[in-house]
Order: sequence, then C-alpha cells, then structure tokens
Amino acid sequence: MKIHIERDGGIFITIEEKAKILIDPISHPSKRPDLILISHAHSDHVNKRVLKKLRNVPIILSEATYDLLFSKWHKKLFSEIYFLNDKEKIEVYGVEIEGINAGHCVGSLQFLINSKKTIVYTGDFNLDARLILQPARKVKSDILIIDSTFGNPIYVFPKRKKLYRDILKTVNNLLERVGRAIIC
Repeated sequence: MKIHIERDGGIFITIEEKAKILIDPISHPSKRPDLILISHAHSDHVNKRVLKKLRNVPIILSEATYDLLFSKWHKKLFSEIYFLNDKEKIEVYGVEIEGINAGHCVGSLQFLINSKKTIVYTGDFNLDARLILQPARKVKSDILIIDSTFGNPIYVFPKRKKLYRDILKTVNNLLERVGRAIIC
C-alpha cells in the first residue's frame, strides 16, 4: 500500500487511491483533500478561514473541539461534520479512523488511521495526569506523526506542582481583593 505524507496546508496524507486526508489545516493546501481531521481547537493547529474555503469537505473532530471552534452561525457553514471521541471509530473512504485521547486540552485527540499500515497522528499531547484531564493514551503504529508546538525549546514550563500553587495563590488573592476569580 502506497502512503505519501507531506506538509501541505497541514499534514497531508495520501493513502493510495483511497483517501487524501488533511490534518490540522493552518493554511490552504495545494490540492483538495477528501477529508479533514482536527486534533484540537488551538489556532496553531486549525485556521477557520481555511475551513471556510474547504467547507464542502467532511470534517472529523471531537464534539468539544467543535463547540470551542464554532459559534452557532459558523456551524451552519459545513455540510458534513463527524464527531469522534476517545476509543470511537469511524470508516470513511475505506479507511478506519479511531479517536485517541491526547491529554492536551478539552476535546484534544490523536488519530489512529488504519489501512494496511497504521498511522498515528498527534498534535500537542500530554502524558501527565492533571486536575481535570487524563493523560494521552499510548498506542502502537507503523508510522507516528508528531506535529507539536511544544517541541520548540522556548516552551519550557515550571513543574505542575509549582503552577498549581501559583494558581491557588492568585485565586486566593483575587478572592480577598475582589471577591471572585474566574479561570479560563
């Protein structure tokens, strides 16, 4: 089975004559995909203007990502939206796609693409358990594609324990001074 992977508007995977899959589109690709996969709602992994230009191409994403990305009127722009969550599968163009928890943010997914070879695509992911999110689920594959912002060394964060302490301190200060705190 011939699989071609390139960066073209996002990660563009061509699986023989079965399917052309564009994952995490951030710019307009040079060729039209058959299917779009969106890993999560952060702007460095999806560009809504690109999606509007490709509005007749089916999109697969989690329901949480969909809700975070689109207002009510945007939702009417797209003809085919398929929701996929952790451990759920869908078959499109003879290719099975499974959602895998990425542990990065609410609704974030990795995608396991099953054809003759298995391909795992992940954008940003997190392997640590946190207060509200489970860690990414690990899976085996023939091909692994990681398109993660956090591979850049400028993204070095303090230990989670220190972050939690700092957040609690800030919230307590706000509660004392203003009487409320909102965390987004």
